[in-house]
Amino acid sequence: MRMLLLVVAAMVGVARAGTCPKYPIIRDFDFHRYMGLWYQQDKLQASWEAPGRCWKTLYARDHKNGQFKMKMIFRSTITGRVEEYDSQLTLQGPIKPSLIKYSIPLTFMEDEFQVLATDYESFSLEYKCDPNGLLEKS
Repeated sequence: MRMLLLVVAAMVGVARAGTCPKYPIIRDFDFHRYMGLWYQQDKLQASWEAPGRCWKTLYARDHKNGQFKMKMIFRSTITGRVEEYDSQLTLQGPIKPSLIKYSIPLTFMEDEFQVLATDYESFSLEYKCDPNGLLEKS
């Protein structure tokens, strides 16, 4: 069973003004080994994610077009149903292999996150931070 520790805002420096900290890239990161289903153990949720619980993330390759994708799966606390949404992934290649960009089809939403650490089997730490200049970063 895979577990994912997803940190959307860093535990250190949550709600501090300024720029987001930079973390080292995992130079030998292998996305093919990383693919699969990960269960999120901890997560600072964005406001639009608030009605979701029991989050899982599936990293896979789309069999139709060959592109990498990320499927977010969660249980709605409003309806009680399992919900999901897909994102297209863009890998950054050998220069930044642990930095992953994603976009949600039919929207203008694009963003990125960084894998900070993983053993490819039992844990992963993902990080995403949005700088807001003089305001609080998230």
